[in-house]
Order: sequence, then C-alpha cells, then structure tokens
Amino acid sequence: MILDTSFLIDVQNGVETATEKAREIEEEGRPRRVPHVVLYELYIGVGKGVQTDENRKRIEGVLSSLPLEPTTPSIARRAGKIEGNLQRKGDAVGAVDALVAATALEYDEAVVTADFDDFDRIIGLEVEPY
Repeated sequence: MILDTSFLIDVQNGVETATEKAREIEEEGRPRRVPHVVLYELYIGVGKGVQTDENRKRIEGVLSSLPLEPTTPSIARRAGKIEGNLQRKGDAVGAVDALVAATALEYDEAVVTADFDDFDRIIGLEVEPY
C-alpha cells in the first residue's frame, strides 16, 4: 500500500476511519510504503505551522515504522508521463500526486488516500479510500 499524505495526516490526528484502515492494513500484513515526496509534503506542514517541534515529532512518530520509498528514475519518468497526459487533457493532478501515483504503479499497489478525486483519473491506478 502506498500511503498518501492525507492518510498519514489523518492517522497522526487520530481520525477514526484512518486509524481503522491503518490497523486493517497492518493486520493483513500488507506492505506499507511512504514515497519521499509524501515526506516532503508532511514537512511543509512542519515549516508553516506554529508548533514546529510538536508537528515534527508527531510526523516522525507516525513514520518511524514505515519504509520510505525513493523516487527512482523509473518512477520519475512514469510520473512525468502521467502528469503530461493529464495536462494535455486539461486535467492535471500536480507533480506530487503524479509521483505518488507512479510509485503505486511501480510497485503494483494501491494508494490509500482521502483524496480519491485526485487519483481516480489516473489509468490503471488502484485507489483505496477509507
């Protein structure tokens, strides 16, 4: 499972549906992966927030048991194609979501997210809302 930013924020904030989904994924022994670009998005919140140290500690607490996945050249190429195709259609998702989607496609795994509408237009991508 590729864990999107919205999901990890909801887990860290104790949103019941997100924590239930996290428990379900763990109990089923499904892989859990966090793309580096999600780490970047989470740290935007640290940088712009007023409780910087508290936010950083909460994020690191959630991430401590999760593997971070680098953006490989293959993932970058795939993300560029995804975003380019969507831009051509006037339906872009943005670089971050394209990279998250490309990571999911690279590993043949679903994206767990609250932002279903951001990902559902990407052909071949499985999206798992909660």
